[in-house]
Amino acid sequence: MSEPVPRIASLDALKALLIVMVIAIHANVPETLTDPQLREWVGLITSTIAVPGFFWIDGFIFGAKLGDSVKVGVAKTIVTGWRRLLLPWLIFSIVYTAMRVLLAASGIGQSPIDSDTQPAIAAFANAVWYSQSAAQLYFLPTLLLVRIAASAMANSLATLDARIILGVAIGLGHLFHVYIGPWYEATVRPPGEDPLQHVLWGLGFFLLGIACRRLQFTRLTSSTLGAIAIGGLGLAWLAQSSPAGWYYFQLSYLLVATWTVLRIRHFSPLLLAVGRRTMGIYLLHAPLILVASRRWWLESAQMTDLPAYILTIATTLGFSLVATLIIERIGWGGWLLGQFGNSGIRRAGKKV
Repeated sequence: MSEPVPRIASLDALKALLIVMVIAIHANVPETLTDPQLREWVGLITSTIAVPGFFWIDGFIFGAKLGDSVKVGVAKTIVTGWRRLLLPWLIFSIVYTAMRVLLAASGIGQSPIDSDTQPAIAAFANAVWYSQSAAQLYFLPTLLLVRIAASAMANSLATLDARIILGVAIGLGHLFHVYIGPWYEATVRPPGEDPLQHVLWGLGFFLLGIACRRLQFTRLTSSTLGAIAIGGLGLAWLAQSSPAGWYYFQLSYLLVATWTVLRIRHFSPLLLAVGRRTMGIYLLHAPLILVASRRWWLESAQMTDLPAYILTIATTLGFSLVATLIIERIGWGGWLLGQFGNSGIRRAGKKV
């Protein structure tokens, strides 16, 4: 039997930071932050690495499994992915879409399906696939496809020089941002977030995580001067205002952020509790809890701009965490949150 993969406290802390950023992205709307410049800066800080960071973490953890056929086989990945990713995605996508349709029928909001141009079932399926009721959900099927691709390449990834994997990872990201992404948007014009569109993008960050694991990331960036240099290069790329510049800024920002978190020795129990429940928070926070929180602070408490924004994030995070804990408590964490086989993950406070 394979040994379980140790739980790394610093990665749980990083996941907590990233899930807060995800909530911050969805809370960043003109109704809350009325200043366009402030909204742009907040978006730059939060949206740049939130989702890429989760792909990076998944690849980093996957890197520890390479060489173990029991853990990384394609069939195993598909079965596990169905239970842990696709089933929760399907449940929440259907529920959110159905709620939006019912609310629209009652005169509240707009329906996400267009049954005038296609059969109702097909329109509903499209709304689910393109995450038109909860835009963040595309991440889950994309992550499964990335895991399947990585599992199919597992033997090569286990034997390839880590520097080659690093080069491939950066190359995939460059291709996506400069060529594939713009071409796909212009040609296919998906009506929402298409999980297929983001596979190569996610795979690039996933492979980056594998390369960092293989290259012993904390040693590679043990120098504070090295981290400052990476950050400086990232800002220089950002100043170029080009698709390639944006990608390399994103890459630099992600490396510096992970480098910073991995250097911290002790984390609060609350931070780790959030980091270990990001799946539930991710599934539950939008669109219901976040919308209700924002309306409360804007309309009932009559707050505006940054205070309302910060309180919306905090309230949404708190209620989503409590809801996740309740689901776990009543034993629904498996089929709702994909918490199958979590007993096989050992929790360890050691650093990477």
